[in-house]
Amino acid sequence: MKKEFNSFLKSIFIYGFGNVSIKIIGLILLPLYTNTDLLTSDEYGAMGILDISSQLLVAVTSLALGSAYFRWYWDKEHISNRKTIFFTCFATLFSLSIILAVSGVFGAKSLSMVLFGNSSFSKAITLMIIATSMQPLIDFTLAQMRAENRSAFFVSSNITKLVISLLATIYFLKFTGNGLSGIYLAQIIGNLTFLVLTSGFIYKSLEFRFSTKIL
Repeated sequence: MKKEFNSFLKSIFIYGFGNVSIKIIGLILLPLYTNTDLLTSDEYGAMGILDISSQLLVAVTSLALGSAYFRWYWDKEHISNRKTIFFTCFATLFSLSIILAVSGVFGAKSLSMVLFGNSSFSKAITLMIIATSMQPLIDFTLAQMRAENRSAFFVSSNITKLVISLLATIYFLKFTGNGLSGIYLAQIIGNLTFLVLTSGFIYKSLEFRFSTKIL
C-alpha cells in the first residue's frame, strides 16, 4: 500500500508539473508584460482575450482524444493495436492542426475586427492560432509519455519547451520590440522545439495504419 501511495504522490508531482510550470513562467514574465515600454495597455488587454480564445480552440480541436486514448490503450482487446490507435489519433489531430493554422492565416484580419473593432491585432492573432494549433499534438504526445510512464522524458521535454519559450519571449519583448506578436512567436518556437525533440519518440509510438472504426 505504501509503495502505491508513494507512486501516486510521484505521479501528482510529475504530471502536475506542466500546469504549475506554465503559471511560474507567467509569474516570471509579469514584470515584462506590465512594462508599457514593452507591451502597451491595449496589447496587454488583448493578450487576455487571445489567451482565453487559445484555450477554447485547444479544447475544441483536441476532441479530448488524449483522455479517450487511455481508455483504448489499456483495453486488453486492443493492446496489440496500440501503435495503430496512436497513429489514428495523432494523424487526426495533425489534420485539424493544419486546418486551424491555415484558418488563422486567412481569417485573422476578420477575427481582429470582430474581437477588437480594428485589424491592428491580426498578426498577433495569426501567430496565436498557429501556436495553438500545435498544442493538441503536444498534449497528446504527453499523454503517450504518461501511458508509457516516461516521467523523466515528460519533465525534461516540458522544461526544455518552457525555457526556450521563456528566453524567446524575453528576447522578442526586450530586444526586438515585437510586443504581443513576439509573445506568440516565442510560443511557436517553444512548441516546435518540443515537437522536434520528441519526434523520435512519436515515430516509435506509431504504426502507419489508420483505423476509422476506433476513431
